[in-house]
Amino acid sequence: MSIDYQQLIEENIQKSLSDYQGAIYDPVKYIMSIGGKRIRPGLLLATAKAYGIDENEVMIPAIGVEIFHNFSLVHDDIMDAAALRRSEETVHTKWNINQAILSGDVMFGMAYEHITRVEDRHLRSMINIFNKTTTEVCVGQQLDLDFENLSFVDFDKYIEMIKLKTSVLIGACTYMGAILADAPQGEEKLMYEYGVNMGLAFQIQDDYLDLYGSDIIGKTIGGDIINNKKTILYILAYQKASSETRLVLEGYFSERDTDPKKKIQKVKDIFNKLNINGDMIKLQEKYFDLAVEAIHKTSISISDKEMFIDYAEMQLKREY
Repeated sequence: MSIDYQQLIEENIQKSLSDYQGAIYDPVKYIMSIGGKRIRPGLLLATAKAYGIDENEVMIPAIGVEIFHNFSLVHDDIMDAAALRRSEETVHTKWNINQAILSGDVMFGMAYEHITRVEDRHLRSMINIFNKTTTEVCVGQQLDLDFENLSFVDFDKYIEMIKLKTSVLIGACTYMGAILADAPQGEEKLMYEYGVNMGLAFQIQDDYLDLYGSDIIGKTIGGDIINNKKTILYILAYQKASSETRLVLEGYFSERDTDPKKKIQKVKDIFNKLNINGDMIKLQEKYFDLAVEAIHKTSISISDKEMFIDYAEMQLKREY
């Protein structure tokens, strides 16, 4: 068994979206059609399968999770004033901000509709985890915005922010898969731990690729630096830097009028000098190990455990 359900998910997304007609849904169909790794629905399907449930039986809530994820991206791109998403125009750029907000809102409703299309015995658990995750994602986004105005961001607070903004949704997917498959009591929490820790390692890699990735990632290289986002690279560098270098970093991350290319290169030079790459690898390994520890405690088969471990490792090595 593989977690790579991308083709199956794509086919079902298009089938599901065909039921929605009207101008408000055009941006929805657009953002859902321009790609994406489909990690979240894939993990939900794989978790259910590992506990003995055919993936087609949980496809609709899996699609709901992906719709919710893309809803968050539409609004995130507005807040970041991002021009590109997956190498294509962002929704607010292709249409306008008002249309993007409205289409994002309707996506939330669509996501809720899909996620709650489950058997009655699973409905309360699904609603509870979805509502909890929705709130946490919004709190994480607010923290991300708050950090832009701070010269110093505490390491633990940053980890909490990316956990809320990114990791809890990945954890919710593995949790939902276990719930829908009637996994043994307590194992939904182990699968959640796996997803959250894998998500932390995933986001750290995202922070790395924003600066050190290639155009294949589909976003502006160095966009976090341009937008003064204090990602894990900045925080690790700030911890290691001398007082003089800290002042330089603070200067670059408090202005927006500097030549973007020059700003990116100067900051990158500081990161390279401080060997931030090595620190990030160690941090990723920490969360990878925690994900592995959680998956080993479950009752799924050895081959399925290996599959989830291999998948987590693959996310650490991805280049986009």
